[in-house]
Amino acid sequence: MYANIISRFVRATQRISPNQFQRAIFSRTYVTRGIYSLGIQRQELYIPHEDDPVVDFRVGPGEKMMAVVTESGNLLVKGEGGPLLGLGKNVEVAKDWTQVEGLPPVVAVQLGETHSMALTADGDVYTWGQGGSFYKPGVLGHGDSKTLDRPKRIERLANIKQISAGLRHSLALDDDGKVYSWGFGEYGRLGHGSSSSYSEPALIEALATLTTHQIGTGNSFSAAATNEGIFTWGKNERGQLGLKPGVLFEMYNMEAIPTPVQFPDEPPVDEVPSTVDVITCSPRACFAYRSETGDVFMWGDKIWNTPTKLELKDLSLPIVQIAHGAGRTIILDADYKAHIWTRNIGIKRLGDPHIEPPSKQFGRIRRLYSGYIIVAEIEDFDEDQE
Repeated sequence: MYANIISRFVRATQRISPNQFQRAIFSRTYVTRGIYSLGIQRQELYIPHEDDPVVDFRVGPGEKMMAVVTESGNLLVKGEGGPLLGLGKNVEVAKDWTQVEGLPPVVAVQLGETHSMALTADGDVYTWGQGGSFYKPGVLGHGDSKTLDRPKRIERLANIKQISAGLRHSLALDDDGKVYSWGFGEYGRLGHGSSSSYSEPALIEALATLTTHQIGTGNSFSAAATNEGIFTWGKNERGQLGLKPGVLFEMYNMEAIPTPVQFPDEPPVDEVPSTVDVITCSPRACFAYRSETGDVFMWGDKIWNTPTKLELKDLSLPIVQIAHGAGRTIILDADYKAHIWTRNIGIKRLGDPHIEPPSKQFGRIRRLYSGYIIVAEIEDFDEDQE
């Protein structure tokens, strides 16, 4: 049965050359939903053109919409989303992959609950999606609450190198290491010292004297990796900020200003800057990574309220990628082996019998893409494998 499934996928994949990889984007594989079910449940999501490979891929909240960015700079969308699709008035559903028009070459895409966001090769940011209301100001960053069914450039942003979208808020990081935020401000997720919402991007002053090299967002919180360590802010009811809240897991716990995270094996952060330099956020948790040593820390999701070092066995350094989705995080090591963390099983390596029989592995993970669920780009399928 599995040979027939893989064979169909291989035939659907456009061959690049006999000596090059066949690649496809899959969801619900053993690196995501297969952890919780018997056997492999692959669903083909996208087959790249041989001369236009994938550079970014996202699945939005609720798994209703997907977006892909190709090497040529095209942005394509599929699914249900209405204005979030960016395809124009009265287009509620895209049954097939459809290119979003009116954009310069795109290098990255982010999907929130009410908005979509694209970063262009020129460092500009475009947004589109649902407008706001009196109670929920607009999250698109254009200074108003209008709904947009086509992409529009945010005039206040330039020279941006990374974007990140929460459910109803967004962050942008520029070439100078400055961080901007906008959107719904409840629980201080914007980092401006209050729960006020911002309809246009505003510089996060608490980070202005630092150099930030990476940003991340969860549902209702934010994080940044800087030259002085990891900072978090926003909602903290599940310990997702890693800041040891005064009332553990209290629903209104929050930090409205970026606050440094203390790691267990380091001196106090007010004395020596942290050496942890990579951060990734899932909806209600964080993973951080120290490049020099390969140490990985996790906190949040009502498991740990401060950073806890994970015991990773058979991990080949350096770590290539840490990707997150709702309820699971995957660490891809130097041998491109996937180490999976979930709340139920802790950390396991792909192929562990507790996850699935090793004989049911097909292909090699080339890259992971974070989103509401994690999807994997897989290469080297074996048509003859049973």
